[in-house]
Amino acid sequence: MNKAQLRYDVEYLAGHLIHRGASTHSERAAAEYIRDRFQVWTLNSSIDDFHTHGNTHLLFACYFGESLVVAILGHLMPWLGFAYGLVVFTMFFIEHSGYELLGRFLPRFDTQNVSARFLSSKPKQTVIVTAHYDSPKTGLLHDEGPGARLMHAIILACMCLVIVSCAAEALGVFNEWTVRPDFVVRWGAALILTSLAMRLVMIDAQNDYLRGAIDNASGVAAMLGLAQSLTEHPPEQTDVWLVATGSNDAWMSGMRRLLSTEKLNKGNTYFVDIDEVGRGQMAYVERVGVLGRHKPTKTHGKAERPVKPELLSSSKATAMPSDAYVALARGYQAMAITTVPDKRTPDAWSEYDDRPGEIDYDTVEQAGELVEGIIRGFDKG
Repeated sequence: MNKAQLRYDVEYLAGHLIHRGASTHSERAAAEYIRDRFQVWTLNSSIDDFHTHGNTHLLFACYFGESLVVAILGHLMPWLGFAYGLVVFTMFFIEHSGYELLGRFLPRFDTQNVSARFLSSKPKQTVIVTAHYDSPKTGLLHDEGPGARLMHAIILACMCLVIVSCAAEALGVFNEWTVRPDFVVRWGAALILTSLAMRLVMIDAQNDYLRGAIDNASGVAAMLGLAQSLTEHPPEQTDVWLVATGSNDAWMSGMRRLLSTEKLNKGNTYFVDIDEVGRGQMAYVERVGVLGRHKPTKTHGKAERPVKPELLSSSKATAMPSDAYVALARGYQAMAITTVPDKRTPDAWSEYDDRPGEIDYDTVEQAGELVEGIIRGFDKG
């Protein structure tokens, strides 16, 4: 891969463009740049325009705020509160898995995916490589630090406690108690969730977009480098789609759009997601998500040309869903490639590091080569 071109791609996406926030003019400019770069290597490239709610913070603020409604109903009509709480939690579970429910009722905004297809002469399978190109806002929903899983566990626990407390009151479990534990638990959990909802609204209103060099101009650059390799040495039995997904920050909207508009065979379609490969050591995501935690497919065993054995030995569990998570939730085989801190970068990167100057282009190149190796392995059968 051309390392100078990788650098230019990252610097344009995360330097020339101040940000690539979901459903913004900057995201559109990034999409057009990616399409133009794809067209250097194939005429089979296009932009797919669609609409999305564009506001993950508001979406989950609505879910967390509903806990207050459940608590009030639980006080007035306990069984109704219990039933409504189950409905809200079920919807939250489904939406967390990448399906759109409550998000359908939020304001809609323009966004787009960018794709390029490299078709083989005798196709036996399809490999779809994805990398989201929008940049997120700072805030709680994008924290992948040590406390991320604890935060999500607390959210789930509070939602469950509100529901269970309604059932406890309906059954009269604590009627004889002087201090009602069900009251204390219900209103305490509802207060935590309502406070979090308010915090999310404030984050959406006040926080800035990241430059997005690591998250995820690095993944897009690796994918653009892969386009050149596929043109110079096209696979013989594998169709390859490269898809830069838009509005990932709007709860994986680009990936949801891709899966809803394409008729794909689950038996011979494989997804590889590239995310945050700008610095550190290459890693496979072994588990993703808190609700319905999925284990991505370990297709790296098929790789024809692994980068280096030591680069394939590490793995990472992520709390936040990704494009691969959406595919897994729908029954497809998918894997995700990312990085973890190494000796050169012992600390996890922060929002202040997400700039082109912090990128290790050797790592970006390795990510592209690793994905190419996976594709070549599939092609050899």
